[in-house]
Amino acid sequence: MAQFRSSPPAPRRVWRITPDAPSGKYVDVDSTAKPTLPPPVRPEPADPTDTGWIQSSFDLNDGLDVLEDDDTVPAPLMDELFAKRSDKA
Repeated sequence: MAQFRSSPPAPRRVWRITPDAPSGKYVDVDSTAKPTLPPPVRPEPADPTDTGWIQSSFDLNDGLDVLEDDDTVPAPLMDELFAKRSDKA
């Protein structure tokens, strides 16, 4: 009876773009030497007076505490600013 012999598995190769090879190169995935990546660089915090809505959104997403003032506009001023107009133009 004939026996089927499996061939050894082909090495896995992938195309990677790295700082050492900006145009890319084939890399053996199964190799035991794993590339070590440097730790990610965290940017310095921006000047809080120079930030826009994007930074504000990130701050709110990361758990920034927001305090609201209890100041209200006095009723006479509200009536003056938002009075209903009786004349029809």
